[in-house]
Amino acid sequence: MDFPWPPDGPQWYAGRAIDQGIGRAMWFVGGTDVELVATMIDKFPDHRSADLYSGAGLAATYAGGANEQELRAFWERADGYRPQVAQGCVFASSARVLAGLVMPHTHLAARVFCDLTPQEADEVSTRLRPDGPDGDVPAYEVWRRQIAAEFAARERC
Repeated sequence: MDFPWPPDGPQWYAGRAIDQGIGRAMWFVGGTDVELVATMIDKFPDHRSADLYSGAGLAATYAGGANEQELRAFWERADGYRPQVAQGCVFASSARVLAGLVMPHTHLAARVFCDLTPQEADEVSTRLRPDGPDGDVPAYEVWRRQIAAEFAARERC
């Protein structure tokens, strides 16, 4: 993907950010049907799956629309990308906590994807927020990687 953004930053990251957005959009385009969403993601090249699953995990947590059985099915389908689903869930949970709009579906997704409450997920997000970029890796991506690594290290994924 060739997208000239950001003009003064690491342009290589634009495609990654776009894929995260595509993953979020897939949650809605797929009508929160977890099998359909996972099937759509799996049709993309493997190197894009982590960002797509992260975005879908964020949308599933923030917007809801799936019951516990469906979220567990999505978790199973994510397989090797579960740390990224957990990372998306952490970001969505944190956004809900910070806005004071934690909903029952936020609690459900945080439990299924992270084995945490939304408030505990927010604490992970806050604790792992970086001070800045790491070389040419944007701080946002450093943050995402640290959260995903935290869940991989917990052997939760």
